[in-house]
Amino acid sequence: MKQTLQNQSKSNRKFVFAIWEVEFLPAFPEIIFLDINMPVMDGFDFLDNYQRLPSSVQKLCSVIMISSTNSPDDFNRINAYPSVRFFFEKPLSEKILFKLRMCLRDEVVI
Repeated sequence: MKQTLQNQSKSNRKFVFAIWEVEFLPAFPEIIFLDINMPVMDGFDFLDNYQRLPSSVQKLCSVIMISSTNSPDDFNRINAYPSVRFFFEKPLSEKILFKLRMCLRDEVVI
């Protein structure tokens, strides 16, 4: 594993370690809330790495993008990832949280 990690970028290594740590949790997370703008690894870098996971693992989790972006390019990129189930704009309001809960009700238990 060490040789493999040396060949990867810093952000990719952080993703590998984060997913490796998730494997030791009692269960894979049912929901991942993801912003586009994050330190070290942005949301798109995360999604690029997440797409490399087996589809059987990806199906266990709903990825939800939450961002204040209003860029058409960002929206097009978000739509290109089948693992992103929903997109919500920040700031989140009570109405949006209610809508999110309704969207997820049939997929996962909150």
